[in-house]
Amino acid sequence: MQDHIFHQRDGPEYVDSRLAPQLAKGRLSPSDVPLIKEFLYERKAKKNLSGGRVALYVDHLIRIRDFLPGPYNEMTTGVYMEVISKIKSGKRLDGKKFSENTIHDYILSLKVFAEWLVKKKIVNIPLEEIKEIKVPKAPMMTKTPDDMLSEQD
Repeated sequence: MQDHIFHQRDGPEYVDSRLAPQLAKGRLSPSDVPLIKEFLYERKAKKNLSGGRVALYVDHLIRIRDFLPGPYNEMTTGVYMEVISKIKSGKRLDGKKFSENTIHDYILSLKVFAEWLVKKKIVNIPLEEIKEIKVPKAPMMTKTPDDMLSEQD
């Protein structure tokens, strides 16, 4: 039987356990990792985020990075807008379109991270340009009656 490593998403080691392999694979740049960590530690301290929420940010920022042509600290207004467009038409690995929830989550995560990058003077994108992007509403009903278990099930 293969050894499987499971990461406790609420544990402090989760961030490093997710970022380090992505850096090694070249999916993240050496400048991305410290930026993401600083952002997450600051958000957790100021917004009292749970470990689960931090884990979601980690996963979202890794995936969003796939849409950028370069590191986060080189993002321009044009690149930001291009990434938003790519997310809206994005596809999963199986070729299916992103769900409305995924699009909502990725755009919201990117907006929050981009605003932080601007406030820290890491990127030079007008804050108004970031704020103008509307985050699509997440669907309220993600299950249909057919998805529910019946008494027979």
